[in-house]
Amino acid sequence: MGSIQSSVGLITGIEIEDTVNQLMKIAGTPRDNLQDRTDALTVERTALEQVSSMLLAMHFSATGLTSSSVYNSTSVSSTDTSLLTVAKNGQTPPQAGTYTFTTLQTATTHQAVSSSLSNVESQLSSGSFTIGVGGHVDGGVRLSELNTGTGVVQGSIRITDRSGSSAEIDLRSAISIDDVLDAINSSGDIDITASVSGDSLVLTDNSGGTGNLRVREVGLGTTAASLGLSGINTASDSVTGSDIYNLHSGTLLSSLNDGNGVQIHSVGDALTVTLADDTDIVIDVSGSSTLGEIIDAINEAGGTQLSAAISSDKQAIELTDNSGGSAVSFSVSGTGTLVEDLGLGGTASGNVISGDRILSGLKDTLIRSLNGGQGIAELTSIDITNAAGVTTSGIDLSTAETLSDVVQLINDSGANVTASINSSRNGIQITDNSSGSNNLVISSADTTAANLGIAVDDAVSTINSGSLNRQVVSESTLLTDFNGGKGVRLGDFRVTDSAGNVGAVSLDNSNAEAETIGDVIDAINAMSIDVEARINDTGDGILITDLAGGTGTLTITDISGSNAAADLRIASASSDTNGSSQQIIDGRTSLSIDLSELEVPEGISLSSLNDGNGITLGVMEVTASNGESFFVQLNQPGNEAFSVQDVIDKINDAATAKGVDVVASFNSAGTGLRLLDSEGGAETLTVRDVGTGTAAAELKLTNEASTKADGSQQSINASGLFTATETEQNALDALVEKINAFDGGFTASSFFDGTGYRLSITSEKTGADQELLIDSSLVDFSMQDATRPKDAVLQYGNAATGGIVVTSSNNKFDNVVQGLTVTVVKASSSPVTVEVGSDSSKMVSAVENFVDSFNSLRTVMAELTSFDAEAETTGILFGRSEMLRIETDMSRVLTNAFRSSNQFRTLESVGISMNEDGELELDTAKLTEAFEESPSELEQFFTLDKTGVVDQVQAAIDQLAGGDNALIARRYDALTATIETNEAKIESMTELLDLERTRTLNEFYALEETIAGLQSNLSLLDSIQFIQPISRNNN
Repeated sequence: MGSIQSSVGLITGIEIEDTVNQLMKIAGTPRDNLQDRTDALTVERTALEQVSSMLLAMHFSATGLTSSSVYNSTSVSSTDTSLLTVAKNGQTPPQAGTYTFTTLQTATTHQAVSSSLSNVESQLSSGSFTIGVGGHVDGGVRLSELNTGTGVVQGSIRITDRSGSSAEIDLRSAISIDDVLDAINSSGDIDITASVSGDSLVLTDNSGGTGNLRVREVGLGTTAASLGLSGINTASDSVTGSDIYNLHSGTLLSSLNDGNGVQIHSVGDALTVTLADDTDIVIDVSGSSTLGEIIDAINEAGGTQLSAAISSDKQAIELTDNSGGSAVSFSVSGTGTLVEDLGLGGTASGNVISGDRILSGLKDTLIRSLNGGQGIAELTSIDITNAAGVTTSGIDLSTAETLSDVVQLINDSGANVTASINSSRNGIQITDNSSGSNNLVISSADTTAANLGIAVDDAVSTINSGSLNRQVVSESTLLTDFNGGKGVRLGDFRVTDSAGNVGAVSLDNSNAEAETIGDVIDAINAMSIDVEARINDTGDGILITDLAGGTGTLTITDISGSNAAADLRIASASSDTNGSSQQIIDGRTSLSIDLSELEVPEGISLSSLNDGNGITLGVMEVTASNGESFFVQLNQPGNEAFSVQDVIDKINDAATAKGVDVVASFNSAGTGLRLLDSEGGAETLTVRDVGTGTAAAELKLTNEASTKADGSQQSINASGLFTATETEQNALDALVEKINAFDGGFTASSFFDGTGYRLSITSEKTGADQELLIDSSLVDFSMQDATRPKDAVLQYGNAATGGIVVTSSNNKFDNVVQGLTVTVVKASSSPVTVEVGSDSSKMVSAVENFVDSFNSLRTVMAELTSFDAEAETTGILFGRSEMLRIETDMSRVLTNAFRSSNQFRTLESVGISMNEDGELELDTAKLTEAFEESPSELEQFFTLDKTGVVDQVQAAIDQLAGGDNALIARRYDALTATIETNEAKIESMTELLDLERTRTLNEFYALEETIAGLQSNLSLLDSIQFIQPISRNNN
């Protein structure tokens, strides 16, 4: 059993713990002194770390002076922000200077408004209505494509009609040939009609005057010449200008075939020309972007055997076989649709292949672009019998290559009819001029008339072809331009054919990111499932056809959060088939609405009834004439009635469930509900509210029932629940909702004009390319333009001295002046000045940071090296040689002369000086003056390699705190080594003291035990008693 230990001796009363502690304190004095020295070294090391971090902060602040943006920073301003705003775009800094702009035109959307719908229910009850972006057969080409790609010089022209009236036509904002025609035709000062014929402008004088029709330039301009109208001065009523639209070597492939382009990939596309000597010449045309590059590639590969050139009429490509062979084999083949796109699929005539026309006219469409890009089957001739009974036979259309050719050939036939582009601008119409009473008959021996949509045998004066489906989407269509300019977000989607086979398409593969519709089609067709992708028959989207013939459903779904299939308009399950009963998914970008299928007026909300107070939902009891009752719950949680149609559905569902022949519907006036009881019972059809509900009364279903004369039916007419106007509004709302749900790059709304309702349709984006094609020819209302789609037009420079005109689809112009984004706010003829000046704020801020970082270093060093004589205290680093070295080196480098600039030699020369306390002071005005005087010299002063301020300062800092061998680093490492050695000694000394303490305590405890033993022995001695000896009695 161990002895009990106490801090106080139980026997001796000695304060053992205190005594030992005092002894250990005395023994630990060397260790404590060493710990104090180590703590002092640690504090010194921490102080050095602080100084080092301050030096490195100064090093970093000096780096801020090396950015070129500090010296190239500019300020920009507009003299009239109500017309034009300007901002730096974060790219190359704009060059300082003064720039002049004139905001000729703002970008606009296309808005079309319907005629007033005085009888909406009737007018929206039948017919079809089509909306899409683009597809007009008479769209004018951009002026930039004219004159072999040099375009038209924007300016003004002066036209004088034959009556002597003159007008100055301002064409500065004209972007397309349509703008030119509109500007001339809208002039009220002259009686001139401008039109086009093929590749030329035509001016027709309607004034009846006898003078000369004249066209002149205004000032020193050449606008008339660039329009082919130069020098016109004639006594004729009509004059045709020179050709201004032809193929040339710089013609972009993307502009051919009415803008549907030529499908060419970056690699792998080739033409193969088989010559008459049976030689095959393979021509790699991969990566070509212009017609000239295609022709050069053919000529380079063909050598002396094959030559290519633009045809003499400047509308096609012509190939010539120079091989001298006799075989009838001169032909062209190629990858994909390349041969067809280049118009080279025809038959050779002798040793020449004259290509099909690949460039239409100024306002025209190629026959090969119709029918969704499939073209119209070979045209032959048609016969026309007008209403007067006069027949014109054999009108030859076989030479027609454009739709205008067809129109012209019919008009020149003498059939007493007028052919023209129809009002929807998506086809043609033929108007009978004979005033006869017979049928208008147009026919052909084959399908030519039918294919053109003009076959007729009826008592009509006009036949409209309807849409001839000019192609607007091709394999070369960019995904960014698809779907009315909304574009396609790249991602992945899954295709499942009807046999259940699944394939995945990735459009954002890093190795081959999709760029065109053709890329999408290729990716779909490359899957190992039974589907086929191609351009659809209407030429406005992708068609997916199921070839598996399975029992499942062809389905396309986006995966992994992608929207690619949805943006391509193909994310759906097939609900349609083609003529071969194959399932299809048609991603049309145009919307066709059958008005007879609009569901109205069930969308009227219950909340809109009773002057907006709505209906209090509850339970109704309906009792039929046979005495049978059923309950209709309008407030069922999660299945409440929200619309009038919901009420109808709930009544009919409840009646069916009860087996009662009561049917709810809208009444014939379209003003409420009607309940029809066909049970033929003797009781009265009634509806009542159950409990505290009031729905039946508010819906006017508590009205008295009427009975048919023969007693077979009873009905309740809840008229007056809503007005016929509300019904009409709802019918129009249903049309608006259907248009908006299509999400095709256009939106719809409706409004009341005080007399009737109108439908408004607006393109979502601005720009001339956002022109809507709205075909309302088959419905009982028309559409008129409220605003035309236009690009913003900005004149850069002074028109009088030859400014240039630039365009933008969204009012923003990037890098017209490099580094600037200019935004047109409002059109005006007043010029706006944009000032770009040097901005010293970045420079001043960077220098301020540099000065502040040095002064912060000085403040910290002053505190660490301080000496207080009165208090007899010093800073942690007082007297340290490192601090003296830092102060000396930094002062020296900051006051030295620098050789990096011829203009600035010292920091003081640019406003940075050192005061008597060793701190830097900044004269902002002097620095700004130096910056404005020569920003390039100032940049050189600070940043020139090796001799500039930044390099000199950073080199000094690197010597002091920049690396392992720097001044502070060496002292830091020495301190660390000493601290670590001391800490090891302290640990060892502590261990020895702990042992000594234990030994001393044990000695005291042993002493206690010894004394305790002695005391115990003394107690035993004290307990010994004297024993009286026993006496003996001798007796």
